[in-house]
Amino acid sequence: MHSIDEFVFTVPPLTVASDFHKAFGLDVREEGQGIGLYTKGHPHRWATVREGSGRTKRLHHLSFCLFEEDMAAFAAHLQVLGVRRIDPPPGFETNGIWFRDDDGTPIDVHVAEKSSPAEKTRAEVADPPPRVGAGAAPKRSQAGTTSPNRLAHLLLFTPDVDAAVKFYGRVLGLRLSDRSSNNIAFMHGIHGSDHHMVAFVKSDATAPFCSPTATSRAPTRCQQLTHWQPPSEKLARNMVRQISSLPASRPSTATPRRLGRALLSVSARCSSPTSPRSER
Repeated sequence: MHSIDEFVFTVPPLTVASDFHKAFGLDVREEGQGIGLYTKGHPHRWATVREGSGRTKRLHHLSFCLFEEDMAAFAAHLQVLGVRRIDPPPGFETNGIWFRDDDGTPIDVHVAEKSSPAEKTRAEVADPPPRVGAGAAPKRSQAGTTSPNRLAHLLLFTPDVDAAVKFYGRVLGLRLSDRSSNNIAFMHGIHGSDHHMVAFVKSDATAPFCSPTATSRAPTRCQQLTHWQPPSEKLARNMVRQISSLPASRPSTATPRRLGRALLSVSARCSSPTSPRSER
């Protein structure tokens, strides 16, 4: 896999999700039965949000991309492993292959252009540096809205981090970047420079999936965290203020704070500090 194409989830109030992501700085576009999440100035759609019937948001499926010349080999690889293919959910037909991971999350793998970076982010150094005692970040009243450059990675909750690492390594070809016992693990694709494409965090909570083909209860993949890369370290501080200023809410209501509590994070540097991995 060279990139995450997009993640798809459902929310109870689509209008609230739209307002929330606009306030975060994303380019929100009405598309079909839902909204698409873009970063401003970038043609790639990083996520699709649709309105669901439940009271909380649900992860619907994940899409990964590979190169066209790898598709036939990947299909044969799945057959050798005995991975059972499934039909695409209604309204989400693609030219790819669908199956489920060990936690029941629908996975879509299809051919698409590479959206992950091929080299690490270059740090910006102030020249001249700010004088001692002077603030380097813009004043909140003058900062305006900062928009992220791209989706950096996804963080998913699972009851068994070891099993998730084995599945995504054996089936999707991701490689382990780092881990802390069985509490959290980070995995990268070999064609990108990011430290990780997907992270897994241990969670024993359970909730039904939103997929219409899922009939059993599965681990809480209805909550995930998405990490977005801002244009610079200075603007990362502004994005942190944007997140903290999003409307708060009571835990029992479906409002922006509840929608975003485990959804968004930012940092200035999310690429690997080591040498860039080969793009191809």
